[in-house]
Amino acid sequence: MDLKGHKRGLYDLSFNEMSNLILTSSKDGKIRIYNIDVRYKVKEDPKLLETYEAPEVDHCSIHSTNIALSQGDKISFHRPSGFAEFAPSVSLGSNIKSLKHLEAGLVSLTEDGRVLFWKTN
Repeated sequence: MDLKGHKRGLYDLSFNEMSNLILTSSKDGKIRIYNIDVRYKVKEDPKLLETYEAPEVDHCSIHSTNIALSQGDKISFHRPSGFAEFAPSVSLGSNIKSLKHLEAGLVSLTEDGRVLFWKTN
């Protein structure tokens, strides 16, 4: 499988809850959403759906209703279509190490060991 489009290496990638979309964050300052519901037997590559400017995104997570991005100690939430931010960015005071969507919301892990749950769905 080839995820075409980024000009530099990836920081992170995330599958949505149905495993048909991948969100990638790259050193090229962009995030991309790919549809991976393709015919692998005939070597069909994933389809690039969206590209957005998002410099310095360390971690990303995608759900059908929202995208979460982290930049250092800041977390922001966006809509997958149109990339509109639907909540103000929040500074957690410690760099974010991981983001993961669950059925009920999002979990973030910070470098100082805090695990935070965000109701996003």
